[in-house]
Amino acid sequence: MPFYYPRQIRFHETDGAGVVYFANVLTLCHEAYEASLEAAGIELAEFFKPEGLVVPVVRGNVDFFRPMVCGDRITIVLTPKPIPKANKPLSEFEIDYRLLPGTVAAADDSTEVIAQAQTRHCCINAETRRRQALPDELQAWLAQWLATD
Repeated sequence: MPFYYPRQIRFHETDGAGVVYFANVLTLCHEAYEASLEAAGIELAEFFKPEGLVVPVVRGNVDFFRPMVCGDRITIVLTPKPIPKANKPLSEFEIDYRLLPGTVAAADDSTEVIAQAQTRHCCINAETRRRQALPDELQAWLAQWLATD
């Protein structure tokens, strides 16, 4: 089941035209990612430390369908998916984000989408910068929020 993250748009997230600045959408999505990790029992200070295994964002994109302004209440629906590679340990995943109007606890394909985004993450050793298998706690996080159709 996806992770739902309700949020209100703040003034500092908007630009001179009064709408959410495009780059801030990825910031909002990353905030939802952090909340989903925490909800799965992952200690954020440990997870985001700069040594050992790290999981940087290696790709990100956003599509907008209507503007968001200060005061708008939205829900970010986060759905991770593993990216398996043949005969290799799982080291990558993507997260799909749908930004929906209002506070919703469940959404379907008919729900209006304000914006959608996607980030790709790759687990690496911080020292060698070589790919590593996702740790067990992150694989459990993937399984927890993975869409079940």
